[in-house]
Amino acid sequence: MRSEVKELIRDQEKAEVSRAEKLLERLEQEIAELRRRDAELEQLPHTEDDIHFLQSCQSVCAPPGPGDLLRITVNPHVSFEAVSKHVSELKEQLEDICKGEFVKISQTVNKVHILEPRTREDFLQYSCELTLDPNTVYRYLRLSEGNREVTRVRKIQSYLDHPERFDCQPQVLCREGLSGRCYWEAEWNG
Repeated sequence: MRSEVKELIRDQEKAEVSRAEKLLERLEQEIAELRRRDAELEQLPHTEDDIHFLQSCQSVCAPPGPGDLLRITVNPHVSFEAVSKHVSELKEQLEDICKGEFVKISQTVNKVHILEPRTREDFLQYSCELTLDPNTVYRYLRLSEGNREVTRVRKIQSYLDHPERFDCQPQVLCREGLSGRCYWEAEWNG
């Protein structure tokens, strides 16, 4: 009896995971569509032909219809009331974002002019100090200067065993997680 219940729960879990994966795929498609529409909106001000502008504006500026929005249905056989409530709330939030925020985001993006860095001084605003991770350093590399400098050496270094250590290639990771724009300078000798 107990194993049957576990099996039923596993089957239900697999079904819900599959449904969630399909939902995620649909969300990704909707995001791609919104990005496509945003790109079209960015091109509209550059249109010389007034008729083409009006036709494009009608198709691009129209908010998604109720059939275009993601439909989330909750399986009535699942007795997770709290989960159902949260999913319904998330559905409402997603609909609000799709209806109201799309136009605001497009307008804001059209106003922003991002200047790409060209000189060293421009890049320095994205500079960051990196600390090398002694748990990942290859045994023929030596760390120094507070784990900010690495030197390739001929003599094997006596680092403690660690599952994250590189053991085939001379490499080392940094401790900091990097996201967005980052810039660092490296000095190479030899």
